[in-house]
Amino acid sequence: DPSAAEAGFKKVKSGFQSVKDSIIKNRKAIGVGLVAMGAGIEALAKNQQVLTESTLKLANATGMSEKEIRGMATSLSNATFPLDEALGLMKLGAQQGLKSADSLKQYAAFWDTVADATGLSSEALAKSGAALAAVGIEVGNESELLGAFGLITQESTQSVQDFLNSVSLLAPELSDVGVSVDEAAVILTAMEREMGKVGRTARTEFKEALEQSETGLAGVLEQLGLSEDQFATYQTKLEESTGVMGTQADALASTKTVMDKLKSSMSDLMFANGELIEKA
Repeated sequence: DPSAAEAGFKKVKSGFQSVKDSIIKNRKAIGVGLVAMGAGIEALAKNQQVLTESTLKLANATGMSEKEIRGMATSLSNATFPLDEALGLMKLGAQQGLKSADSLKQYAAFWDTVADATGLSSEALAKSGAALAAVGIEVGNESELLGAFGLITQESTQSVQDFLNSVSLLAPELSDVGVSVDEAAVILTAMEREMGKVGRTARTEFKEALEQSETGLAGVLEQLGLSEDQFATYQTKLEESTGVMGTQADALASTKTVMDKLKSSMSDLMFANGELIEKA
């Protein structure tokens, strides 16, 4: 029907004209909207910039893809473990020779747990922990020290950071005499609890005892004036303290609100899509 076809064409033409008129009439608003959207994407990209840089550097160092690194970081991240810390810790692990995804994640998770339990900086703790290799604790095996860290935290006024610094300073002497990190934790705790010696005083006397001992651990105890029974008391406490770090970390996690967890999830979502944001 020619008349019906003509009427249909007129409707289509009228529809297109209405769309055109609407665009012309609202072009300013549309332009503002596009500018606002662009500014929003730019802001997101800037917020992701530092994390993206860390991600790319870690990917280069490990031979993994950017996507793999993002997945590893978001699997670790939570309300008490920000993404930047997760990336920073994995970077420290990679710098000490860890390459696999599992080893990097375990390394990062360990130092995060200790940080949550003690209120200290996870990256500062991990950097101090690099000296542990000199006394037989290879990178990636730091979980062997959960008892020592728990003993120091529960039974002394030292912090774990103080203890790691002492081990770093005493590493040559500890290695020469064959005194382990666990035994050092027991001795320093016993010196404080039984003799009232802490800080530099305790460290200086411990160092001298290590240098003068000719019979290993027994000689160190003799030089310090600690009995075998006193040593055994805190050795038992160390063995009972392996769960302290986990319990203390859980206590911190329990204080986080639903909003804290939501913010963390949103951060993970943005980071996981960082590649798309950068391209946008």
